Amino acid sequence: MTERYTRILSLDTMLYHEQSPIIFSKGALLADNHNKLFILQLQFENIQLKQISALEVEIICKNLDNTELYRCKKTYMDLTAGQNDTFGSKVPIILQNGDVRRFEIVIHQVYFSDESIVELNVSLNQSFPKESIDALDIMKETFIRYISEIKSTSKCIFIPKQHNGSWLCTCGTINAPQTSACRICGIKKDLLFSALDTDLLVQKKLTYDQADRTAQLENESVQDKRIKKIKKILICIAIAVIILGGSGFLIYQKIIIPRQSYNEAIAWYEKGHYDTAKSIFKQLGDYKDSSKRYKECAYLKADEDYKDEDYNAARAAFVKLGNYKDSPQRSSDCAYLEVVKLGESGYLKAALDYIKETDLQGTKINKLKSDIKKALKLSKKEKTFVGDWELKEAKGTSILDGKDFKWSTGLESFRVRYIVSDGTLKLAAYSQHNTPIPVSFTENKMTFEKDCHDFSKGTVMMFKHKSAIITLQVGIYTYKFAYEKYNDYI
Repeated sequence: MTERYTRILSLDTMLYHEQSPIIFSKGALLADNHNKLFILQLQFENIQLKQISALEVEIICKNLDNTELYRCKKTYMDLTAGQNDTFGSKVPIILQNGDVRRFEIVIHQVYFSDESIVELNVSLNQSFPKESIDALDIMKETFIRYISEIKSTSKCIFIPKQHNGSWLCTCGTINAPQTSACRICGIKKDLLFSALDTDLLVQKKLTYDQADRTAQLENESVQDKRIKKIKKILICIAIAVIILGGSGFLIYQKIIIPRQSYNEAIAWYEKGHYDTAKSIFKQLGDYKDSSKRYKECAYLKADEDYKDEDYNAARAAFVKLGNYKDSPQRSSDCAYLEVVKLGESGYLKAALDYIKETDLQGTKINKLKSDIKKALKLSKKEKTFVGDWELKEAKGTSILDGKDFKWSTGLESFRVRYIVSDGTLKLAAYSQHNTPIPVSFTENKMTFEKDCHDFSKGTVMMFKHKSAIITLQVGIYTYKFAYEKYNDYI
């Protein structure tokens, strides 16, 4: 089966302009093999302090010869992009020409949450010249060591540079001209660039070398004392072995080592590292109450897996424990919840196979099995909802005032929430447990996909027509909605 998307081109060069509060961090050109479309995805990053609420850009599309083919404008709406936040990568841009292979991004307007606006009309066409820290040669380790003294969280990857006012931190982050400290690692700009002073690096190298030699001599002295102490202990052991015959070694092997291991296992148990403690108790066998504690650790580890919703691992552990505590009931509960988990995720056939493989029985599981079979049949059918959406109530309101559609398909109940504002439709789908469901919807044979956790990250579609029939795909279920715009949304 042909893959839905083919990556034609990766845009990995970070681009910036010294006047722009955002940079282009990466992108991709994709071919949608199902709908025979070409899709461009761009990711931007806010490099200054103010929160960005919207961005207007123009994309100049060119062919391989760098000849301009056409231009298109794109507005990224409803953003809450603070400093270092990225945005735009999940918003598809449908290209009009399949020959497009080169792009120029022009920043027109940047809107901020404080209602201020910056008009720029500048191209993000500058790539920062980066030079590896290896170019410092013998001073590389000295520079790294000195930077760690200034800011321990800074990673030294590149030589710091300034270019057209902007500056590159040693961690690889591009910073705006007015930024006095790196927006990622936090190192101060003046201290960073002062670390490139040759005289300072030479002095630091001499200081570090002297400190290393002193530490080495001290370490050698400590090692000599330790060796002498070990020799004394070995002599004492040898004398004891001679006096006691072979019994001295047996005492060490049978009493001292198990006691140390047992105490170590208890310490791991008290820290909540049940898996590690369990392994040690298993090796100890019948020593003291090791076998009992082994089962207790195995039980608690299984309970952790259960809480993490790793029902398969938890069930296997409870089964292995036999009749210990309530392990039989817990193993049944895990199997049941694994079936529910598979069903809710849309893997209905896998859920039925799991019931058969684990030989689950009982009224509760039979009811679940029946629901899954009904859902499997319903999943092959298409639901149609026709009628106007009450858009007037959503106009100009916050995202919390969106309207819900709710329906049930036997095993699962879904809720799709929508809101329309200025011709933009946002959809977010949730299960009956209020967990997000991946959503895709089609309008005029163009499909857009998003993971909808909330409206701020929801699926966004700009409609170009007064009315449309939308096919909405939620999990494995397909639904149709009739949508009509009012005149005041055009």
